[in-house]
Amino acid sequence: MALKENNSLYRAKRINILIVGLGGGGAMIVSRLSQKLEGAHFLAADTDVANLERVKNPSLKTFAFGAEETQGLGTGRNVSLAQRAAEKVKKQINQIFKKVDLVIFITSLGGGVGSGALPIFAQAAHEKQILSLGFFTLPFKFEGNRKQKIAQQSLERTIPYLNGYLIIPNEKIFTLVKGGTFQEAFTLINSQLVDWLASLIHIIRKPGLINVDFSDFKSILKGKEKKLFLNHLQAQGEHRLEKFLKEMDKNNLSLFPLENVKRMLFYIRGGADLKMAEVETISQKIKSLNPAAKIIFGLEKEKGLKGTLEATLLALMGEKKIAAKKATSPQKKRKLRKKKKKTILKKEIKKVQRRNALEIHKESQKEEFQKTPKEKEWEIPAFLRRK
Repeated sequence: MALKENNSLYRAKRINILIVGLGGGGAMIVSRLSQKLEGAHFLAADTDVANLERVKNPSLKTFAFGAEETQGLGTGRNVSLAQRAAEKVKKQINQIFKKVDLVIFITSLGGGVGSGALPIFAQAAHEKQILSLGFFTLPFKFEGNRKQKIAQQSLERTIPYLNGYLIIPNEKIFTLVKGGTFQEAFTLINSQLVDWLASLIHIIRKPGLINVDFSDFKSILKGKEKKLFLNHLQAQGEHRLEKFLKEMDKNNLSLFPLENVKRMLFYIRGGADLKMAEVETISQKIKSLNPAAKIIFGLEKEKGLKGTLEATLLALMGEKKIAAKKATSPQKKRKLRKKKKKTILKKEIKKVQRRNALEIHKESQKEEFQKTPKEKEWEIPAFLRRK
């Protein structure tokens, strides 16, 4: 047991987790997370110096960049400007990721800094071979197509540099707190993020009866699959298992349904009263998602969790790639039609050229026989038809 504790201390010192909030929305979210989460470092990065001053707290470091481009202000949703500003400080960004083992990016896509600088930060982490995750919010539909397009383009540029990403559409807040206020909905989202990240940090740092360490975490996240499913559930009381199973398939903040799972990590926690039958039931249900998936399992018993059943599920899903049809210009269509006609004409000429004299004579006789009286009449010279 002492050996486990020593390993735990060693692992806690060695594994360096950094949570980065980019732009106004990301900085605000990370500022709130930094006041509730332990076991990670927090950084807010923005071109807007005033915004960084507003969100700063003792647990949060800030990184202002782009002073020459923006004079310390925001980019006004100018993605190119934010990108140039981030590219100019690439060396400083590289220094941010020095000795970092896991980085988690959080931003609200659709704005200038969050969308423009994100791919540059993600690329820097990727070049240092740092494990990286992204938690992103998408714009409201009523904010317009331009913002939606900016978010989508940023996401497409960033995904290749990430090990996994999870989308939180802002539209989800309408279903989270029906009849409530926006503030209540955003508080619920922040609370969910705290639960998710706290459970991940706990899994990485603390050993259990069946241990999951950082190498297990890396093996789940390394692969071609990028879509991330993450859920942390808790149930208490006499019928805790039934309650737990009902909620298990739900993930109110995830855009993607839990399907086509390729790799999974799940970690069960409970008190001294945790029953093996409960562990087996939950394990079988998770396995049923995809029996062929790679699964890593962890188990922990803790005195403070008496009467409580708790589990974290992290899964990576494959994406069905549909080949996009290439758009054809009118000019190209005309060329294709001409080419097709020429091909047909060449084939007909070859057919005629292959016929011998006897075949041609027989064909002409057949055509003559098939002519209607009217056709034969019109073949008579005009001066004879008039007689």
